[in-house]
Amino acid sequence: MSFLKGFYYAFRGIVNCVCEERNMRIHIVIAIYVLYFSGFYSLSVTKLCLLIAVIALVMALELLNTAVERTCDAIQTEISPLIKMAKDVAAGAVLVAALGSVFVGVLLFWDTEVLWNIISYLCNSPEYLAIFVLSLLTSALFVLIGPKGIVDNIHSIVELKREMKQDETETEEKL
Repeated sequence: MSFLKGFYYAFRGIVNCVCEERNMRIHIVIAIYVLYFSGFYSLSVTKLCLLIAVIALVMALELLNTAVERTCDAIQTEISPLIKMAKDVAAGAVLVAALGSVFVGVLLFWDTEVLWNIISYLCNSPEYLAIFVLSLLTSALFVLIGPKGIVDNIHSIVELKREMKQDETETEEKL
């Protein structure tokens, strides 16, 4: 296997996990918001590196959890206490990292003055508030139905419009 092909397979695994796992999409959305709002703080390079490392740890463990779940499902289809324990332990690893990341976030970001500045920034500008609310709605769609669901719904809408236009054309031709 070539060096570049290894990157291709790794990227394909990440994309697969994002498409199939709601929890991974939740981690991605939270990470994007955390990284965006971290710009309001004067974080040192060390603190920013810690933040990025914690985010990477949570996402890496979610990828491993998904790999453990898929492997267990492929090995044994009937209920097994050992398979259940393996899945539970892998999920527990993600939970521990996620809780740890929350504590790191609280320690880095609990500054009421900056938090009020962020709220003021959003509330004093209707444009920024609208963009923020739109981003929340888009994020909710991404998390709930995933990229595949979004694409499938867009295709359905396009197909429906195409059918409606075709019906209109046929109706006009009959007249």
